[in-house]
Amino acid sequence: MNRTPTIAPKGIAAPLLRWLLWSPRRVVTIAAVVLCLGAALTHLDDLAHLVHQPAPAPVAAPPVSVAPKPTVIPVPVPPSPEAVPSTPVAVATRFSTDWVRHDVDPAVWLARLQPLCSDEYGKVVLPTVDPTTVPASKVSGPAKLLRSANRTATVRVPLDQLAIEVSLVDTTGRGHWLVTEVAPTGGR
Repeated sequence: MNRTPTIAPKGIAAPLLRWLLWSPRRVVTIAAVVLCLGAALTHLDDLAHLVHQPAPAPVAAPPVSVAPKPTVIPVPVPPSPEAVPSTPVAVATRFSTDWVRHDVDPAVWLARLQPLCSDEYGKVVLPTVDPTTVPASKVSGPAKLLRSANRTATVRVPLDQLAIEVSLVDTTGRGHWLVTEVAPTGGR
């Protein structure tokens, strides 16, 4: 009989090789572990090169140009809610007095009137009004309460050129009256 010699590992390598090749699953698992370790070592080697590189030279910052500051128009702080008058006649009188002022900047005019108005009137309607087109220049007499019911009120305010009716609403139920509309009336 002619026997072909087989190459078999000898010594300590033989049992280790048999253990590694015992099943295909074990071979794939061991191969995956070896690949992951190789990738990790390569990554660590790259990191080591980064750590030992000299720091880059500082770069000079580009010159900064300074633009002129914009002109700021000071707007006075509106009065606090506590400072707002607490009756419909008082609010309508104060609103009318500020409404007929033509001698102030439009932004200041608006800042004085908005705290006296509801959000809708103060932020939507009032900004569309040009203060120079208000057809009066002063309040010419005392304001008069025309109607008041269910937390709403209408006050008539005589001006030098016409009279206006100021509609108001009590937003809190505790006397915090705000202007909701201003309309001219026929007589003074």
